[in-house]
Amino acid sequence: MSKQGKQTVLVVDDIKSNIDMLVDILTDTYDVAVALDGEAALEIVRIHPPDLVLLDIMMPGMDGYEVCRRLKSARETTNIPVIFVTSRNEIEDEQQGLELGAVDYITKPISPSIVKARVKNHLALKEARDHLEDLVAERTRALLLKVKELEGRDQLVRFQMQSPDINTACREILLVITAVLDADKSRIYFPNESGSALQTVISSDQLDGAVPQVVALKSDAVLPFVSKAFQEIKVLAGNDNQIAAPIVYRDEILGILWVSIPASSPETKEENPNILWRMANEAAMVLRMAKFTEDLQQDRIDFDQLLDLAEQNLR
Repeated sequence: MSKQGKQTVLVVDDIKSNIDMLVDILTDTYDVAVALDGEAALEIVRIHPPDLVLLDIMMPGMDGYEVCRRLKSARETTNIPVIFVTSRNEIEDEQQGLELGAVDYITKPISPSIVKARVKNHLALKEARDHLEDLVAERTRALLLKVKELEGRDQLVRFQMQSPDINTACREILLVITAVLDADKSRIYFPNESGSALQTVISSDQLDGAVPQVVALKSDAVLPFVSKAFQEIKVLAGNDNQIAAPIVYRDEILGILWVSIPASSPETKEENPNILWRMANEAAMVLRMAKFTEDLQQDRIDFDQLLDLAEQNLR
């Protein structure tokens, strides 16, 4: 479709008077491109794909049948409807055109009303098919994203019982969330002992080597953004495709999950904050179990805490 919103029709005929006639019929309603031979038609389609092609059969050099065959054999152009406009009116000619993938067949001398009706109908059908394909693609993307989320959350649930240390737990959380959301960066920010401000961070930039280490915050460009999510205890989505979600265990904020996702469809972009929030709930249990493991190893655990964790994992 052209920038002005009109649909584009490509008229292909080696006789200029035939082209002029079709242009006069269509130009009030559509943007009309023209080509005097098959090679020129294919070049126009390659550079500016039209919404529909009106194609003469009998042309010197490459005939209309070959043009149609090439259009239908290429993935980029196979869905462009082709209507043959020709003086040949034998049943075999029409059959051959339809077998090559043409959607209709108009015989000369042409009737303006028939041309207008056929073009309008086939463009409407194409628009409906394109819309249906977009809906199917959108639903497919949403379903695949849901499957990835469920698989990721299942990974984190199973990882809880492996009794990891904090650094190993963070590594697994970041790996899973990066994979689920196709993020190019992810981090976990941790608060200070009093829980009043964020103090340390572990980043997905560290995941290529050994187990990453929690490091003190220094200069961090996204700290104001994640600090706001920390103070408000809610998911935040920025205009620059970054998302922050609190990791909350009961009333305790264990940290903040932050991701940067460079490219998303509108539907996926809208759902990503919800996914990160749900993943943060699983991350909270992983971190809580890791903290419990470290406390147990250092004799800092109490019986009430042990029962609490057991109750959580049995739900």
